[in-house]
Amino acid sequence: MPRKEKAHGNFLADVRALIANDPLFGRVDGKMIAQAAGVVAAFAAYMLAVKGVVSIWL
Repeated sequence: MPRKEKAHGNFLADVRALIANDPLFGRVDGKMIAQAAGVVAAFAAYMLAVKGVVSIWL
C-alpha cells in the first residue's frame, strides 16, 4: 500500500501554522497551562479515590 507523502511531509509545518494563526492558541500562557494541569491532576485523584472506595465495598 503506497504512502501518501502529502499527509506525512508537512505535518509539523501545518501544526505550526495552525498555532500561529489560531487566536485561541495565541493567548495560551503559563496560568492557563497550570490550570489545565490542575484539572487533570484533580480528575486523576478523584478517579483513584473512586477506585479505592469501590475496592473497599467489594
